Amino acid sequence: AVGFFAYQGQTDSVVFSFRNSGASVHFLGGPLVPARQSLGFSGENLFALRQRSGGIQITTADSATSGFALRYADARTPGPPAATAIGFASQAPQDGVALLGAREIAGRVRGIVVTQDAGVTWNTLVIGLPAGGKGILAAYVPIGFGPFTYQFALVDRVARGYRTIVETSAGASTPVVTPAPPIIGSDPQGDIFLVSSVLGVAPTLSTLSARTGTWSPPAQMGEIQGAIESIGFSSQSNGIAISTLAGIPRAFETSDGGQHWTRRGVLAIPQVG
Repeated sequence: AVGFFAYQGQTDSVVFSFRNSGASVHFLGGPLVPARQSLGFSGENLFALRQRSGGIQITTADSATSGFALRYADARTPGPPAATAIGFASQAPQDGVALLGAREIAGRVRGIVVTQDAGVTWNTLVIGLPAGGKGILAAYVPIGFGPFTYQFALVDRVARGYRTIVETSAGASTPVVTPAPPIIGSDPQGDIFLVSSVLGVAPTLSTLSARTGTWSPPAQMGEIQGAIESIGFSSQSNGIAISTLAGIPRAFETSDGGQHWTRRGVLAIPQVG
């Protein structure tokens, strides 16, 4: 069992990691990049994305010094922090990908690096996106890459909403356009789950199969009330979604791949003061 959390928004972030053998404290030596996926595990190795001098660095925890050692540095001006993420395949932890403020320049996406040796070395990856985008707004690395050596999702703005494209080592998926920024999740097999959620409209769920490379037709998630905040699956069938209604978070569970959802209760919010 492995877990972690970090204090952000300060000069030197602190990362706490927890294993069966106990807890460790690591000093990042700089601010953690303010992104949803700024920490990741490759097997037993903890990686963190650190902000330094206008660029983003990939670092790994050093148990001997209780700090972080530099693995890769992107000295160029990064794109939006929301387009930053790092992750490794849960079933093949030697394979990983990091998006370092991914940005589109002249039709090509820069700021992407991949590894196939558990983060010891990183190689630059340059991909193209279909025309029509107006800047990358978000990035997501799934918990599994399926049959691929890397996999990630990019969200950019288009004329009629927000476009999501899943990139893999075998090529790009068909784009999905949603009226609002999508909520994206995954399972260990490399399947991608995309929610289109707009207040006042029943949310819909689409699934990209890692085996077929095709999206399922959108399925209505009528049992879920409020705005969906996150979604994740432990298998293609079993998943959890979190939504908020009137500021209260609620959990919902599915056992049929998102066709039906069952309410599992309100998530308690600790009271302070």
